[in-house]
Amino acid sequence: SIDSRAEAGRELALDGQAATVLCVWREHVCSADDAFLRRVYPRAKKALELLIARDADHDGILGNARGVTSGDGWPGSIPGLSSLFLAAVRAGEVMAEELGDAPFAARCRGVREAGARAFVARLFDGEYFIQVVDLKKHPRFQYGAGCLADQLFGQGWAHQVGLGYLYPRDAVQSALKAIYKYNWAPDVGPQNAAHPPERWFARPGEAGLFTCTWPKSDYIPEGVRYREEIWTGIEYQVAGHLLAEG
Repeated sequence: SIDSRAEAGRELALDGQAATVLCVWREHVCSADDAFLRRVYPRAKKALELLIARDADHDGILGNARGVTSGDGWPGSIPGLSSLFLAAVRAGEVMAEELGDAPFAARCRGVREAGARAFVARLFDGEYFIQVVDLKKHPRFQYGAGCLADQLFGQGWAHQVGLGYLYPRDAVQSALKAIYKYNWAPDVGPQNAAHPPERWFARPGEAGLFTCTWPKSDYIPEGVRYREEIWTGIEYQVAGHLLAEG
């Protein structure tokens, strides 16, 4: 497994685990033959099985996630982590198909199809994907109806490595447009004057993509950590996805 940060108590890092499975597929499609994939497939499959086991209700959405590298954990269901999970499952599906592992390919396909349905039915608010969480029970470090910049992280990955759409194209493009509309600022100054960031990565007068905003609901004062920060990694991920979508 991929460990989280040391201060997190060596909990499984679900996002890192999913990304590592995706990296296996990426390295394979950049290879001249299937020697690499055949060598590492048993371990990639085992890593993915560990992830699938965390989907306790078998709906294709990772809920009540403790181990993530970007914070202290996520109760409820969140789109960013779930999209990474589904992208990894899709990678496992195509790897299994290519190597003739029909039973595991079918298992991954079932998880992927269930996840695609649940992701839209439960998390899409008609414009973008939200976190489904009880904020009365979990008032700190969540975002609820907020617009999170990396809500489609897994879909961006899927485009980069030729895995296609995980969710309906119109919903994906709607969510991306919302991220650009609500999170991108030509000048971060006004937002950071109202809500100072925990750490400064962009200064007033500079442009940036905020980690999270709340365009349709009350601002959550103790919402998701780093909400007012500008992360270049998320900026590159969102920009790459915007380009992929045209």
